[in-house]
Amino acid sequence: MKIFAWRLATNGLATQENRRKSKLVIDDTCRISGSEQENAFHAVVSCPKSVALRQEIGQTWNTPDDTLLRYDGPDWLLLLLLDKLSGEDRVKFLLVLWRSWHLRNDSLFGQGKASVRSSSCFFKVSGKLFPKLRLVVQWM
Repeated sequence: MKIFAWRLATNGLATQENRRKSKLVIDDTCRISGSEQENAFHAVVSCPKSVALRQEIGQTWNTPDDTLLRYDGPDWLLLLLLDKLSGEDRVKFLLVLWRSWHLRNDSLFGQGKASVRSSSCFFKVSGKLFPKLRLVVQWM
């Protein structure tokens, strides 16, 4: 989780934008939505799969309001996590972002079996583990 958060915060995820910069692909358009450039923010926040996941998870967990989720430059994640969210909500939101990245990767490179619904069930079960994960909150 720490490595994912670090890569997301430093724009180090293997997004289409970064793959284009490395000359691995020509087009950096999101292959899921087909509508905009796939940078880290798009992949985990504004891509339709990510939006659907947050809406589904929002029925169980407190997730940041969509008005807080905007790209304000390269420090968008740090500004959101440090200024707008408290300890447990910070960890939960990072889990949602991580799962959004997983859904994206499964759609593009895996078998495509991971779904928003199964991810929601994953979070409902893991939500019961959060009393045990309070140490993670202190660690972050």
